[in-house]
Amino acid sequence: MKVGIFTECYSPVMNGVCVSVETFKKALEEKGHEVFIFAPDHPEAEDRENVYRFPSITDPKGRLYPIFFPSVDIEKIYLPEDVMGSLDIIHAQHMFTAGRLARYVARKYEKPLVYTYHTLIAEYTHYAGIFSSVARAYLKNMSKRFCNSCDQIITPSKSMKKILLGYGVKKPISVVMTGIEPQAYKRVSESASKQLKEKYNIPEDDKVLLYLSRIAKEKNLDFLFKAFVKIKKAYPKCHL
Repeated sequence: MKVGIFTECYSPVMNGVCVSVETFKKALEEKGHEVFIFAPDHPEAEDRENVYRFPSITDPKGRLYPIFFPSVDIEKIYLPEDVMGSLDIIHAQHMFTAGRLARYVARKYEKPLVYTYHTLIAEYTHYAGIFSSVARAYLKNMSKRFCNSCDQIITPSKSMKKILLGYGVKKPISVVMTGIEPQAYKRVSESASKQLKEKYNIPEDDKVLLYLSRIAKEKNLDFLFKAFVKIKKAYPKCHL
């Protein structure tokens, strides 16, 4: 099977969506499928087989991800008919420019369209300031409309599926969590663990809980801290 993945971000950008795309790409290829990636160009991107890059706007300071900037000849130049026509399934990772390109290709070539809803984008509207409530309502409606224009929706968690159903999504939703590669993870040695605890004055027998992510409002750190207060009362010998 030939799978066309349309995403707003891809290597060398590093975030959860990129990790998910790369993980599923590798797993599909190991099963004998062929995967084609369609993503914005990036100044540090390397040429890779079956990866097609689109014109993009790049923040010169590197603080933001490249943003799709489709040209008037995007269909002729960047959507080669021999490749598009050979795809068996179209898989969108976002509902913005990449998603709309994916939907266009799916409709033109009469291919099934799958959409993975990675991010609760409506939870990011605090960045919109006084327009946050309007932006939130707009993004919820946009999510519902785009999901209902697809054939199948994938969410990485049951809770996200429940939220989309609450938005009014009627199309089938499957929960498919992004896997990990076990060989990439291993326990640190006892000596390294001891050194770490000594550095932060943590008793050797105490437990350490780790939060590893961005420090941002949408990560719901308030909830984490409130939960840890309860954990600390029940298990005094633990640290966050």
